Amino acid sequence: MTAAVDPRTIHISSKTYLTKVRWDRPFDGADSEWVYFGAGKELDLSLIQIAIDQHLQSEELLLDLGRHLSRPISREEMIREFSDLIAVSNLTVWDPRFHSVIEFAKMGVFRKGGRPTLIPT
Repeated sequence: MTAAVDPRTIHISSKTYLTKVRWDRPFDGADSEWVYFGAGKELDLSLIQIAIDQHLQSEELLLDLGRHLSRPISREEMIREFSDLIAVSNLTVWDPRFHSVIEFAKMGVFRKGGRPTLIPT
């Protein structure tokens, strides 16, 4: 990431943009956009890595952990630290432009989505 982004800016932007996200259903006919990835010692880290790799294309991501702990994070670091992070907090991971997002809940579920793009007419 070329420019430094402070934690407060990441957190405020994340909260603002989350209200505009269209959440993807994991498959046609799904009752919910949430996908179970496990909890505690039963985390399916391969599922999390696949979700991040497929949905967030950038190597550098933005991690929202609140006003003081949010930060830019590499894709590799995100996967490596995931178990420790999700054990203590819900977290939201964005691409650097705040277009694509994955929201993780510490109870063991995540959902993927993105903000609609405006197409000029």
